[in-house]
Amino acid sequence: MKKNGFTLVELLASLTILGVLMVVTVPNVVGILSQNRDKTYVEDAKKMISAAKYKFTGNNGIIKPGNGQCIVISLGYLDNAEFENPPNEGEYSKEQSYVVIKRTTNKYEFYARIVEKLKDDSLYGIEHTIESQLEDGVKAQKLTAISDVNVASIDKNYFQNTFSCTVSSSYFKIDEQLNYN
Repeated sequence: MKKNGFTLVELLASLTILGVLMVVTVPNVVGILSQNRDKTYVEDAKKMISAAKYKFTGNNGIIKPGNGQCIVISLGYLDNAEFENPPNEGEYSKEQSYVVIKRTTNKYEFYARIVEKLKDDSLYGIEHTIESQLEDGVKAQKLTAISDVNVASIDKNYFQNTFSCTVSSSYFKIDEQLNYN
């Protein structure tokens, strides 16, 4: 006589093996997803710097900073079509995400800050990071302990303290209107 199906012991052994596999694989999958989100922030920060460099070196009316000075270019001023899908399904802040271009002696340094506002109003992204560190792969961080810096109302002391430079100009775009400081 042939039996169709599994015995109770075989079913329990199969469920035990599946349970062990789940315990091992689920944390790894969650870790991989988190790493991919961090990489997306880093790649978006690099794209912001590239877009700022393009605006900065092109003939776009951007006033170059003098020695010890910096300019601030917000995400809203840049061509931000590439930044429509942040990794955590929130929205990149066009005023709180910006690139600071600082001139020291004969070279320019580019710093990026990219901020995603999540649905629960928390902030997540990358805080003032120089371009060379982005190449090394910084990790995204939760931005909860930062001041609510808005390029439209720049506190020049904030940038002086953060970057040791004087803000000579800022460029941002709100409601399709260009504003220059």
